[in-house]
Amino acid sequence: MIKVAEHTGGETVEDPSGVDRALRESDTISVSEFVTAHLPAASSRIVDHSVCMYTMTPDAHFVVDKHPTCARVVIAAGFSGHGFKLAPLIGEALADIALDGETSLPIGFLGLDRLRDNGR
Repeated sequence: MIKVAEHTGGETVEDPSGVDRALRESDTISVSEFVTAHLPAASSRIVDHSVCMYTMTPDAHFVVDKHPTCARVVIAAGFSGHGFKLAPLIGEALADIALDGETSLPIGFLGLDRLRDNGR
């Protein structure tokens, strides 16, 4: 058994307790087509499914920065869905920022200012 998922942003949810967790045929088509095209030895038969919820910034990048008013707090957010693969690098950056106040890693584009600068 393999796990295959689609990461396209989905639908905006106003009330997390009211999420439709039903499997829709329209949700399965692109995943089944992907499996058939790229994993030809695998069956595209669905054994189980799950509807996930996660948060995203408007530009779909994480937030890694110091808190704007509390210098002792370092923020890391927005990793839902795809952040796990970058955990070692983000962990190193967070440790650098927490211990030294900055990091030499190229994460400047993940700062909070980018969200404020765009009127958000």
